[in-house]
Amino acid sequence: MLVDILRKYQGSLGQNEYARLLGVSGAAISLIYSGQRGVGVEVLRGLAQRFPESADEIAAALSTITPAIEREAIPA
Repeated sequence: MLVDILRKYQGSLGQNEYARLLGVSGAAISLIYSGQRGVGVEVLRGLAQRFPESADEIAAALSTITPAIEREAIPA
């Protein structure tokens, strides 16, 4: 799960310091951790840039996500 990956790489950093490192606000990280906001592309990009070893974990987690909205077939 993406939130678990975020928590893993936070380590001993404070939440606000970690958020700044990832390029988002401390409030954004708080909302993600509480489940009130999804993990956005900007957070994943920041995580992969600062912690390159996380990229494989992110890719594996993303490969298990089923889109919430399936596109309707366009009538022929």
